[in-house]
Amino acid sequence: PATNISFNATTGVITIADSGYYQVTFGFIPAGASSGRFGLVINGPLPPAVAPSPSHLVITWANNGPNRIMQNLTSIVFLPNLSNTIQLRNQGGGAVTFDTNAGGVGPVAYITIVKLND
Repeated sequence: PATNISFNATTGVITIADSGYYQVTFGFIPAGASSGRFGLVINGPLPPAVAPSPSHLVITWANNGPNRIMQNLTSIVFLPNLSNTIQLRNQGGGAVTFDTNAGGVGPVAYITIVKLND
């Protein structure tokens, strides 16, 4: 069956053309010693760097060494519209480098979206 999920590689926007409850999981491995904040924005512009809201979930991390730790977040969200947008946005002050020194083993970043029900 069709998924009704599309990804725009130029803008990074994911469009889901169906309403309902979805499980959204995303993760990434930041390189070396780093810190930052990523926000999952649902149906809207990126809000200011403030506490999470119903349309905005965040991961804030600080990695003080060479540890390879996958930062991740899973949430169940209700998408009310027949056309919904999801964006994973860097909300920190600087650029984030992902750990690509994985020797070809394992993911560096990912997002999964699963429809649970209407």
